Amino acid sequence: MDKKLLDTLKTIFKKNLVKSGNKENNKTKSQNRNTKKRGFSSILNTITRPIMDMMSKYSVEQEDIVGLDITPKNVRVAQLNNIKNKWILEKLAYKFVEIPSGISDEKKAEIYIDQIKEALIAGKISTINAAVSLPVSSAIIKVVQAPLMTEDEMNRAIEHESLWQNLVQLQEELDSYSIFYQIISRNSKTNTMDILFVASKVADVKSQVNLVKKAGLNPIIVDVRCFSLRNALDLIRDQKVMSQNKPVALLELGPEENYLLIMRSETPHITDVFINTQDKQNLDSKSDQNVHTIAERYAMQVKQAFAAYENKYKTEPVNDLYIVSSIQSINKFVEALQKKLRKYSIKIFDPLNKITIPENLQKKIQAETNPSVFTSVIGLATRKLDVFGYYKFVTGVKNINLLPNRDIVRKSKRTEIVSKLGFIGVTAFALFFIITSSFSFFSQMKKAKKNLVDYSTLEQNVNTNKTKLAKINTQIRNIEYKVKIGDKINSNQKLSYQVLAHINKSYPKGIILNSLNYDGDKKIVIKGLAKADQNILDFISNLKKGDIVKNAIVKSMTKTKQDEKNPSNLKNFIIDTIINPQKLKKSKGA
Repeated sequence: MDKKLLDTLKTIFKKNLVKSGNKENNKTKSQNRNTKKRGFSSILNTITRPIMDMMSKYSVEQEDIVGLDITPKNVRVAQLNNIKNKWILEKLAYKFVEIPSGISDEKKAEIYIDQIKEALIAGKISTINAAVSLPVSSAIIKVVQAPLMTEDEMNRAIEHESLWQNLVQLQEELDSYSIFYQIISRNSKTNTMDILFVASKVADVKSQVNLVKKAGLNPIIVDVRCFSLRNALDLIRDQKVMSQNKPVALLELGPEENYLLIMRSETPHITDVFINTQDKQNLDSKSDQNVHTIAERYAMQVKQAFAAYENKYKTEPVNDLYIVSSIQSINKFVEALQKKLRKYSIKIFDPLNKITIPENLQKKIQAETNPSVFTSVIGLATRKLDVFGYYKFVTGVKNINLLPNRDIVRKSKRTEIVSKLGFIGVTAFALFFIITSSFSFFSQMKKAKKNLVDYSTLEQNVNTNKTKLAKINTQIRNIEYKVKIGDKINSNQKLSYQVLAHINKSYPKGIILNSLNYDGDKKIVIKGLAKADQNILDFISNLKKGDIVKNAIVKSMTKTKQDEKNPSNLKNFIIDTIINPQKLKKSKGA
């Protein structure tokens, strides 16, 4: 874009914005008040952006999409799975389409619908969400340069339909196109930005969408074929920054599509390759002369496109050229093209080169002599709906979606994922609560068991100590009782002496005293031996004399066994003696 045209666009944008501002003078004050709110929104966006990125990445990883490639002669379906950044081909099926000449478009659509259904059954594909593509010939693809604008300013320019009217020359009204755009670079030095503009007629998009829906699928992504090839290219390319900055080219040729796609970093450059009807028919020719003639025409256009690209973008020269074609016997043409373009490395593109392929799909792939026929369907199978705008901040060409109601579909999927995440969150919280409660319960139960063991031990100790305490209490009571007796004895020392003196002088000859048992109160039990009954009677009579002993009674009197120790045949006797209580009181008073 030259400087004069850029300045003109700036003036136009400013005028349009001023006009729209004049129409909204009454809202100026409220917009000023909203400035602070926008500042707060910016801060809030900074905080929530990492969370949204995380949710975006999660939604991209969870999306399950089948790629559907529809060409005039083939229908192909494929489903990939990405595990730890390694792509695995899970399902693949294809069907050849034969369209009889002279039939209506409605009948043609029915044939395609039937073939798509058969391919889905053959591939055992149950996923209904699909990514499909439009031919490059049905799309407008441009990288346009515009004055540097904020996202808010750009949205306002699009709302007032001034942006695309000035940047892109469309043949029909703006409403008749489904438009996708993505800012792919900003240059603050030149005060400009590059915008990837992709558009297709709404009628063409709806026709493709309706066809896919009738086949039982739910198209949620409508891409352009050249970008589906580019997505497949990402699977085999070195993802290092230096490698991505080197330009690489894809040339699709065949009876239907003929164009050259040059990619550097995330900026695409597309050039149409002209080929007449006769050459299209001779592409698959077995004649070497025809093939070399066509290859020479292609080579000339490729050289011109490379030179124009390198001069415009001042990049390193293109070295790698990949060929994609629906023609089976493409090898002969590639060899002829390589001879015409010796300074370039030309290869037939193999999209399955770095993809893990299960054994059950090996035969299906080997049945095709030209592996590049799978390029578009593999590229479509890598697509994601991008519900939360994950690719918006990564790359534009991975995010292209010309589906007219894509915002509604994205919003619906976003609600579904948020609900799913909410359910997962609630479930996780419930599980966390159950686990923590269970852990606490088992911990308390373990503690209770320990306390129960301690209680049993404690109970045994208590019972043992109770027994010991009972014995000690018994001992205490005995001691107290004896202390009481001792108190009585201590207070009757004089009486005791008198009683003992009285007994001592009272027993006559023929009596031997063995023991005197005093109960501490007023009873004395006298035990001894006597030669004869008379001696016992005399002893009792003597005891009764005086006022110390109130009464003396023979309790028992038995003969002892006569042996060597007892030759005298003495008698055992027991006398209960009662002390005179009157004498005891007098003694206490004393």
